[in-house]
Amino acid sequence: MRFDWNQNRVELAVEKAVEEAAARGARIVAADARRNAPKRTGKLASQIAISESKFEGGGYIVEAQGAGNYDRFYASFVELGTKNTAAQPFLRPAVHKNRRRIQRLYQREIEEQLRQP
Repeated sequence: MRFDWNQNRVELAVEKAVEEAAARGARIVAADARRNAPKRTGKLASQIAISESKFEGGGYIVEAQGAGNYDRFYASFVELGTKNTAAQPFLRPAVHKNRRRIQRLYQREIEEQLRQP
């Protein structure tokens, strides 16, 4: 058996796999957070969005309030609670619940990309 190492191909394959896994992982977390969000009016769940990170490492951010939000801090108050209201976490549980699933997703994506000729 012969194995030819092509570092550029491997790097590109891993980069592509990580990008795809990050996007899919963000969609999984966002969908779960929407299901977990309190449904008094439904506005909070409708404002859960995914945006691309502007940081050097890239990636995606699942945020509870994007542009045009109805109350700048409302999602934080719901997630973390206040001195007058109990916390109703919806975003952190979505991340925690799906952590292993997303780790497996990264592993599968990398393996799949490296199998391709």
